[in-house]
Amino acid sequence: MQSDVPERLLRIADEIRELGSARTTRLTIIKRWFQDKRRLRAIAILIASRVANRKIKGTREATDLYLRARALLGIRPPLCSVVPRRVAQQLREDLRTFQNEHKKTAWGMVRVLKNHDLFLIEEALGILLRRTVSPADGYRLVAAFCQHYDSRCSEGLNGPSRARIQEIVQFMRSVKERER
Repeated sequence: MQSDVPERLLRIADEIRELGSARTTRLTIIKRWFQDKRRLRAIAILIASRVANRKIKGTREATDLYLRARALLGIRPPLCSVVPRRVAQQLREDLRTFQNEHKKTAWGMVRVLKNHDLFLIEEALGILLRRTVSPADGYRLVAAFCQHYDSRCSEGLNGPSRARIQEIVQFMRSVKERER
């Protein structure tokens, strides 16, 4: 059952190419693949590393947080899901503090994000640091990583999402090969 997950993700990427977009909830299929907690932690490292190594944008404080994430994550081998716990905890706290502004809306309080990439790193570190994680945590991280805002298609999976989904599939295949 889990072996068809990469193929189904590729079908989502094809749908984006053909139709221009797809609903983010289509990615829920990935939860099956995360039944093995090592895979969940490995994808968290992958996403945090990719995001930390993107072009730095934002304030001096944001730049410092990116650089600290890069130093923490460094270059890790596939399936490496271990990071220095104290350093990771402190970085996650600092990331949370950096974006700890909340705004009252008609639906309740919402957190205001200044920098989506730093939020992704924070969430990935949360997966690595929590004792109990669920496949739903992995889905939410992957969905947030793949999601792209485009005013023509609204928020969801479109354009750049295809490449991110394909990157996830490539990673899944390398993990599966390594598990053999």
